[in-house]
Amino acid sequence: MSDESNLVTDNLQIKTDRQYWIYIALSIFGLSITPILCFTQAMYLEGSILLLLTIIFITRWCIAVFRTIILSSTGITVKFLWIRGDIPWDEVRVSFESYKNSVLHSRYTLYGAAVFYRRSVYFRKPKSWQPLNYNIFVHPFSFVYVYFPEQKNYEGPDPYPLKKQVLEEKLAAWEIRHENRK
Repeated sequence: MSDESNLVTDNLQIKTDRQYWIYIALSIFGLSITPILCFTQAMYLEGSILLLLTIIFITRWCIAVFRTIILSSTGITVKFLWIRGDIPWDEVRVSFESYKNSVLHSRYTLYGAAVFYRRSVYFRKPKSWQPLNYNIFVHPFSFVYVYFPEQKNYEGPDPYPLKKQVLEEKLAAWEIRHENRK
């Protein structure tokens, strides 16, 4: 019984802040205005294409943001609705990244993140891209990251917040090495 309870408490379960739904709802409203205007002007093909692109973008954004990430001593588990994927630690390279001097960051951004790269994926995320943007536009399912909320310059909900010290302690306890990528 105590072994099972240690396994449960040894895991880190990371979810996006619940207030993030407000961003999604406002984006759906904002992005749907143009297709609706196209439909009112009898531009049905253009409106349909824009509506389809809006639905694809919002779906990819929801997949990228509303998964559940579970870090354990055996590896990473990613869950979204009924879909579940397990990645063992020997297939993952962990990288701590800093975005303070990035050209592509906005005023409202998180400056630090831990990115879990799959070793089998040849294309690596450019270091100037924020993990959330890369996750939405390139790899919504197979890309895993957590943000360090203590390294941000705004107040608001965070996707996958986890304190850097907690992650470092867990990785050290599980004997997982990481690299620092500036």
